[in-house]
Amino acid sequence: ATPVQSLAIQLNKNGFGLAPSNPQINFGKSISNGGSTTASLVLVATPQMYNAQDTSGGIQAAIKNLASNNVFYFNIPISLEVVFAAGAVMEVQALVAAWKGIE
Repeated sequence: ATPVQSLAIQLNKNGFGLAPSNPQINFGKSISNGGSTTASLVLVATPQMYNAQDTSGGIQAAIKNLASNNVFYFNIPISLEVVFAAGAVMEVQALVAAWKGIE
């Protein structure tokens, strides 16, 4: 088996508009067969990835091993509270405009 040195990740359009800030995850040290490591993936909210019809509460994702070209597809459940900011303040007019803009 080929050691894993880097992975590519892709998310489908989703109800949160989340996408990876960098679609490639590089490991400092190759991961051998049966090994493990930890990595972080920074997500950003972008209008291009927003899908208003997606009410699943999850994100469909794919990870590709760039050494072997094997692809693994999976679903990531997202708790709604992770997209809220504690202590966030919103002007009343902005809230009213946003509320009226909901279809």
